Amino acid sequence: MLPVTGGKIPKLMLEINGKPMIAYAVEEALSSGFDKINVVVNGAQAGLSDFLKENYGEVNVIPAGPRGSGGNILDAKKSVKGDHFAVIFPDVIIDSKVPALLQLKRAFEKNNVNIIGWLLLTEEEKKIFGNSTPVLSKQIGDNLFEIRGFAQKKSEENSLYLSRYILSRSFFQAAERLISGSGEADDADVLKEMIRSERFLGTKISGKGFDGGNVGGYRAAEKYFLSKGP
Repeated sequence: MLPVTGGKIPKLMLEINGKPMIAYAVEEALSSGFDKINVVVNGAQAGLSDFLKENYGEVNVIPAGPRGSGGNILDAKKSVKGDHFAVIFPDVIIDSKVPALLQLKRAFEKNNVNIIGWLLLTEEEKKIFGNSTPVLSKQIGDNLFEIRGFAQKKSEENSLYLSRYILSRSFFQAAERLISGSGEADDADVLKEMIRSERFLGTKISGKGFDGGNVGGYRAAEKYFLSKGP
């Protein structure tokens, strides 16, 4: 993202239609009924931490280092009190009538198992999204899928982009096992560990999504939200 940030501001402080990218994630969580929100932040990104503390008093900022996405979710372990917790990747911005995380929450409330939420990408959207882990699944209901497994390699050809989770606390134990061997853990690798002993369901998130973690996706999000107006 250096062509956009110039190395001067954190990526998640880039504005889309006058609002920093991180604000979309926090407000999605709040509008989905979550009142205990942890944001894991690279310790060097002081501007991001300051923004969160000044604008969202209910947010707990957790400084962390680079340990992979699974390792950084693990950094929130002490602050997660319930049996299950939700995960938002804040550079994946989703505009929807029903907040994306609330869609997962409703599926969880009916089934009480791990829920994976994915965006179904068009051929054009694949060009501006990062690689995602393919999912082996079978449809079992209206927009509900039984997940049988996760493929070993991320793929540019994959039409499903994993973007929101509701997971059991066993995620933390699985992440700890992986980190003890390698020093870091990708979230997809942790899910592959978990599915050996736990049930996973998947659901397609209804809405328009953008991968704000790359220049093409960020520019597309800018254009889309500007066209919608404030």
